[in-house]
Amino acid sequence: MGEPLDFSAEIERFEMKPGRRRGVIHHIASAKSEETIAKRIVRLMEKLGMSES
Repeated sequence: MGEPLDFSAEIERFEMKPGRRRGVIHHIASAKSEETIAKRIVRLMEKLGMSES
């Protein structure tokens, strides 16, 4: 699958509580396919206002 992704620093910028941060990271990392991981990352970025669309 490639290198493991680490979004901790980016997520910290949004001042999530540690439990919420762990939950978000677990939700993304628990996906079985790279396509699902990508979709979850895009969805998170949209929720955090990080997307360009």
